[in-house]
Amino acid sequence: MDISETLGVLLFILLCALVMHLDRTSEIEVVTCEKDGLTHYIGRHAPNRKLKFGVCKAERMSKGEYYALKFEFKKSTH
Repeated sequence: MDISETLGVLLFILLCALVMHLDRTSEIEVVTCEKDGLTHYIGRHAPNRKLKFGVCKAERMSKGEYYALKFEFKKSTH
């Protein structure tokens, strides 16, 4: 591989890392529903009103925070 190919591969890897970073730091609105002091729902969309998940509130957080919260929620329910 010559220098231009090496530079191209390096720039591609850096671009991919930048896109992943920008995705994880972008802000989204997350809905959490709590009932009796327990969280029953975490998602990007409000649940159907027919379902009784308790009091729901929307808050803004980064996608990285949302993914970590969702992972912990799933881990604690299984």
